[in-house]
Amino acid sequence: MTRVFAAIFGTLLSVTPLFSQAGSDGVQIVARTELRAKRDAEPAGARPRWLPDGKAEMEYVTDGRSVRAVLHGRMAGQLDGTVSLSIAGDPDHYVLNPVDRTYWVAKFRPAGTSPEGSATAVQRTSTFETIAGYRAEKMTLVYRELPPPPPGVVPMELRVELETWCTSQLDVPAGMVMNMALSFMNEATAREFQKACPLVLRSVMRMSTMPGYEVTSVVTSIQKVSPSPDLFRVPPGYREVQRPLRAPECAVPIDSLQVHRKR
Repeated sequence: MTRVFAAIFGTLLSVTPLFSQAGSDGVQIVARTELRAKRDAEPAGARPRWLPDGKAEMEYVTDGRSVRAVLHGRMAGQLDGTVSLSIAGDPDHYVLNPVDRTYWVAKFRPAGTSPEGSATAVQRTSTFETIAGYRAEKMTLVYRELPPPPPGVVPMELRVELETWCTSQLDVPAGMVMNMALSFMNEATAREFQKACPLVLRSVMRMSTMPGYEVTSVVTSIQKVSPSPDLFRVPPGYREVQRPLRAPECAVPIDSLQVHRKR
């Protein structure tokens, strides 16, 4: 598994405490994610197994500081009903299985160094659209990496193209909703990016390693709520277990980043 794929897996189900900050209100956000065939290309090769054949939804709830995410469907090796908790003031991230009343603790790996030959470019487009009732600006990202191949194998460039629609009209903890762009940045540049993109309302990702497919995520509903404090605690009676082998490792990978406005 490549570093990039591992980082994306971690991003899919995590709510990143590295970027937590105080919000003002309780909010519930539902986002739908799916892997689908591109309209202008014929899918080639095996269908990637880290997203479901159909759609999966993430239901996020925040009290303005802590974040709870519930998976409806199967995604990134996690089962239907998996709960992820990012608790204000706690550096750890908790993943709960309500079926057997267990949980495991996700440790976020520290950022490393940029892979040799990699580059990331992000562009603000000044293109706006209303999504789920909020005004969002389109930002584009292109990531390129040339991983060292095994002996005797011709090197192949990994290319990722990502469209991210961002809004700053809603006050929620930063990083509350899946932001795949963070998988291609180090901690410092990710913090800067989140100032420009505090909440993702829609994203479309295309990768050279899965031709003919694209990963889409879109927020389908946003509503104000008054969540119970109990939602942001590991319930009594749950026992801690080791991280399952199928579970993604949470990480914030390193890369170079250039942010500029389109002229």
